[in-house]
Amino acid sequence: MSDNSLPEMRPDTRPDALAAFLIRYLTPFLDDGAPVQNLHARVIAEVERPLFRLVLQATDGNQIRAAAILGLNRNTLRKRLRDLEIEPARCVVRR
Repeated sequence: MSDNSLPEMRPDTRPDALAAFLIRYLTPFLDDGAPVQNLHARVIAEVERPLFRLVLQATDGNQIRAAAILGLNRNTLRKRLRDLEIEPARCVVRR
């Protein structure tokens, strides 16, 4: 991936496939009767971690390019990376 565009979504990666996965994943949290707190924050963190790692890997750790792909300000990305304890240099795959 050499620019800031993402490849076209394949049928297995469309939003409805993601929604179906999230429903399967989250339903047990809500059905077991135990009180659930901070579900939104937990889900966002779980999605952001692999997303940020994937984009950083695709940009060879370049945070400016990663921020552009993600549609985030570079400083916002850097803060989220710190919050999630993600080190951009560790996302780079040596070729």
